[in-house]
Amino acid sequence: MRYEFIASCLVVSILRAAPPASQPSTAPTTVPVIETLLGGKVTYIPPRGWDVRGKLDGGKTAVYALEPEKANLAITVNEQDVALDEKAALKMGQYICKKLREDVPKTGAEIHTPARAEKDDRFFLKIHDRFTHNGQLADRIQIYRVMGLELVTVAVTAYSDSPDEVKTIHEEAEQMLLSAAAPGRSAAAKPQAAKARGDAPTTKPIVLTQARLRIAPPAGWRSEISDSAGGIVASFRDANDETNLIAISVRPLPADARTNPKLRDVIVDEIVAGEKQQFKIDGAKLQGNPETLKDNRFLRKTRTRYEAKDRQFQVGSRQLRVGNAVVSVSTVSLIDQSDIVERIADDVAVSIRAAGS
Repeated sequence: MRYEFIASCLVVSILRAAPPASQPSTAPTTVPVIETLLGGKVTYIPPRGWDVRGKLDGGKTAVYALEPEKANLAITVNEQDVALDEKAALKMGQYICKKLREDVPKTGAEIHTPARAEKDDRFFLKIHDRFTHNGQLADRIQIYRVMGLELVTVAVTAYSDSPDEVKTIHEEAEQMLLSAAAPGRSAAAKPQAAKARGDAPTTKPIVLTQARLRIAPPAGWRSEISDSAGGIVASFRDANDETNLIAISVRPLPADARTNPKLRDVIVDEIVAGEKQQFKIDGAKLQGNPETLKDNRFLRKTRTRYEAKDRQFQVGSRQLRVGNAVVSVSTVSLIDQSDIVERIADDVAVSIRAAGS
């Protein structure tokens, strides 16, 4: 393991990114932009609103900036000779923290919080430090994921003394790393086989602190988390076909609806009506009538079929009560894959538990 190489690459996140050579193109906000590194070996979804500043190291690194002068970010892929384990994470963390404590002052920065490893079960390794550079307070995290023999790293530096603003910037970087996938790696074969059978999720649960939910995400799907107290809090996209989507939304129950089933039904009606608009497919024609399906696991379960541009789609939803909220798990899928996607969505839905107080 070339720890020294990795550490030296990350010090670049202290420095301001150069202005872009040209104005970056923008995509519709409803469609996630998927970028690649290493010639497509690794894909990821960059956070919206960040300017891409270019790629370095032969396509191993992509650099982004958040204007005006708020933050910069770099995502890097390093291919390993052997798969990394927990012992490697410990040694690597110790080495990189030591290296950064030595190298940060050499850039003219003043250290406030020395680099230290922080526990975060979502990542292979997470390192956090704070320093002042060019008169500005900088708050940086460096987070790592192992995918087969690829080690993917995101280093983000927020130039702000606002804890809320720093938290938002760091969370966007975390979601960027969580979106990373290695489509061609052999380790993906097992999750994809489970998906084909419609098996229950086997991946590590995600805890949403604002929504107060614990969710087992579907194996082999990319996660897009936007944790909040209400609205869409998480979505999952099929790594093999981005058309297939599972989205989770939360609607807190008013106090009087928690003990009143009729009032709760009214809220479920509102949720279902809202989802019909939210997941409407542009230019699609309704095929038949929307169906209400009997499934005692859920408050309600529906499906609607559409046709657009000679392709058939299915939009499904199921609602359940979790704690003091109604949680809705919705799907959009191609018709020939809808049975599998719906089974996966059912498994995700029944895995949801209340988390926190």
